[in-house]
Amino acid sequence: MIRISNILLDILKLIKKKDKKIFAFGSGFFTEYFIKNFIKESGVKNILLTSKKKIFKKLNYSNYNKIDYYIGFSNEVYSDFFIKGHNGMIYKEKILYKNAKKRIVISDKFLKNCSILRIPVEILPSTFEYIKEKNKNLCKIEKLNLNKKVFITEDNTNISLMYIKKNNIKKIKGPIGIGYYKKIKNTKYILYNDKKVFIK
Repeated sequence: MIRISNILLDILKLIKKKDKKIFAFGSGFFTEYFIKNFIKESGVKNILLTSKKKIFKKLNYSNYNKIDYYIGFSNEVYSDFFIKGHNGMIYKEKILYKNAKKRIVISDKFLKNCSILRIPVEILPSTFEYIKEKNKNLCKIEKLNLNKKVFITEDNTNISLMYIKKNNIKKIKGPIGIGYYKKIKNTKYILYNDKKVFIK
C-alpha cells in the first residue's frame, strides 16, 4: 500500500532548491497530516493556508502574490480539470491555486470523462433554497450531511453537492465557490494507487 512518504518523496523531487519555497495548501484532514510531514522533511517554514486551526496559525504567510507552489488533494481529476472542496474554503483555495507559480494536485482517482459531475459548492446556509430554485433547470443541488448534520465550514458556510453537466457550470448563479478547477499552466498531477505513485 502507498504511504504518505511515497507521495511526499515525489513532491520533493518536483521542487527546485532555488525556488523561494513559499507554499500554499488547502484544507482537510489528510492535508493537515501531510503538512506536518512535509514541514519535517522539507524544512519549509513559509506556508499559506485556508484553514484557521490553531496548530497552523504560526505557519501562515500572508502574501498571496508570492506563492511558489500550491499543493492540494483532489477528490477526482480529469485531463483538463479537477474537483475538490468537500472540506470548504473553496473561494479561498481558488485564490491560492490561481496565484501560485506552480501547482501540484494529488489524487487517487483519475477519470477520462463523466456525463454528470458531482461538484461541491460553498454557499451561505440561508441561501440554499434560493440557489436550489434559481438553478433547478441546470443542475440538482442537495445538502452535504455528515452524521445526519448539515456540514458547516470554519467560515460558517455550507457545503452542498451539485450534480451537473460540465457545459452548464459557467451558468450557475449564487454559490460563493464552486469546486471545479480548470487545469492551468504549470500544474502537475501526482496520482497514486495501492501499488505506485506516478506524475502526469
